[in-house]
Amino acid sequence: MNTPPPEDAEEKRVIERCIEGEWSQFRYIFDKYLEKVHSLALRIVKNRESAADAAQESFIRVFRSLDRFDRRSSFSTWLYRITYNTALDYHRRERRKREREAGPRERQKLDASHFEEIARGEARDKLKAAVEALPVKLRAVVHLKYAEGLSYSEICAVTGCARGVLQKRLGQAEKKLRETLQREIAEWRG
Repeated sequence: MNTPPPEDAEEKRVIERCIEGEWSQFRYIFDKYLEKVHSLALRIVKNRESAADAAQESFIRVFRSLDRFDRRSSFSTWLYRITYNTALDYHRRERRKREREAGPRERQKLDASHFEEIARGEARDKLKAAVEALPVKLRAVVHLKYAEGLSYSEICAVTGCARGVLQKRLGQAEKKLRETLQREIAEWRG
């Protein structure tokens, strides 16, 4: 499990300089967090192009609101929160667009395909496919917990949900993953 690196003095110095108007320093933040921001966005929107757009918009939002960042808080948690909300916006827009463009019969196929697609091959591929099939809010908390290594309190800060809601979402995700993988094993044996 990856644990997020502690925020270093250099990051704090860069944030202060950006707030003071030295925006050329923002490149440090962008380079440091681009991969993680893109990864979180990709887990939510499930489309590389849209994830890149969501990641870019997240950094634009951070850039525009950095002066409102509470420096007593964790910068990475604040950044993840912005990314999470931005990616959810993209996910909702894309879903509405697909629904508008699809006929009634195609809508059923679209909805079912998210839950029926499971990769064949190694156990890791099956688990990845099962995680990808989770509803967006479950998929996001699984990613933040296990891929990013955030604590419960950090995930609550990112998603804006209470600890009990987070625990419920993680429990639901675990149950859905278990059911999906058990079904896969039964089909493989069958």
